Amino acid sequence: MDIKKLKRLFILLVILLVLIIAVVFITGNIGKNNNKSNNNNGDDENRYVYNFGDTLNLEESRTEEETENLGTDFPELGVINDFYDESNVEYGDDYITLETEEGRLKISSTWQEETVAQNIKEPTFGTLEKFVSKRRGVSIRYKDVTLKDTENYIKELKELGYINVEMDDKNKKNDYYNFSAKNANDVLVILNYESGILVIDVY
Repeated sequence: MDIKKLKRLFILLVILLVLIIAVVFITGNIGKNNNKSNNNNGDDENRYVYNFGDTLNLEESRTEEETENLGTDFPELGVINDFYDESNVEYGDDYITLETEEGRLKISSTWQEETVAQNIKEPTFGTLEKFVSKRRGVSIRYKDVTLKDTENYIKELKELGYINVEMDDKNKKNDYYNFSAKNANDVLVILNYESGILVIDVY
């Protein structure tokens, strides 16, 4: 066999070896990515992160007799029994209080002026669904709200001194609006409007 043929054979062997290594490397990476993806999907399916806002959105099952005794103004208080022992719950005429590790949590169907909410103006639009107060602040949910209501309320907040704007975001479709600002005393107000629902957080 002449030298030219040997060189060609050597080159072919080198190319074949490189191809084999490349195939093994690519196949191994695909397998790792698939395993990682499967693990992530399993975590996403099984993981549930409880947010403070969940208490505002979900309904709690209650007997008809209990509901009648609580009155028409009693708020739908969400998944309370899933997170707190019944012995730590106290019922009022239009509110409920719970003793938690972070302190007392109060959920009402009326505006609570004695809270940090005294630093803002009570909205004159929409329908108050729930007023949730805890040690560090309040979260207030309104329904039947328009985007124009939200924009006007932001103007009122600015007139009250909330001019240190940290976020002012509205999408092109005008179906959501996120706004947050602080006043000179570092009181923070956060507005989250979406599809007729406005949630006001004050800290």
